[in-house]
Amino acid sequence: MSQSTTADPTSMLSATPTRVTWADYGRVGALLGAFIMLLVYLSRLSMQPVARPEQILGPVFAQVALVAFVWLLMAVVRNVATMRGLSSPQYYLTYSSDAPPDWIERPARTFNNLMQMPTLFYVICTLLLVTRQLDRAQLAYAWVFVALRALHACLYIGWNPLPYRFATWIMGCITLFVLWTRFALQLWPAL
Repeated sequence: MSQSTTADPTSMLSATPTRVTWADYGRVGALLGAFIMLLVYLSRLSMQPVARPEQILGPVFAQVALVAFVWLLMAVVRNVATMRGLSSPQYYLTYSSDAPPDWIERPARTFNNLMQMPTLFYVICTLLLVTRQLDRAQLAYAWVFVALRALHACLYIGWNPLPYRFATWIMGCITLFVLWTRFALQLWPAL
């Protein structure tokens, strides 16, 4: 993928994609294919409930830690950039003019993204815990989801390669869909 830099050449965070090619999306398709194979493999794990459903709290706490880290990074980057004159305090009053460079706001956009889809993750994990329907495959899916959210955050904040950022996002969506579907199918006879 072709890359160019913005006015801040001292930061790796300044690289932005200039174009996306069919080859990029071909590689993304290959990644998605391999990922689907991973999910199929994980689905073959035992469907028996785990002995301690509280184990689902491991991925939940890891997701919360990721959110906390990005939140802190957002605050530090914005404040340091403002103190060094790289962004205007006026921007943070109205969010309408004097926008800072892209790399300064990427942690904020990543934080915002972590407030969206993961909400459904917290709900499904709570339901798995309360209903005691957690099995080994669901626990593995939960960890995969958190790993994908962490990878997405790193890609977005780091160098923002659009096709690969999209791939991690869609893989997370698929994983969340599989978690919810598997849970619904477990409860179907009782509904």
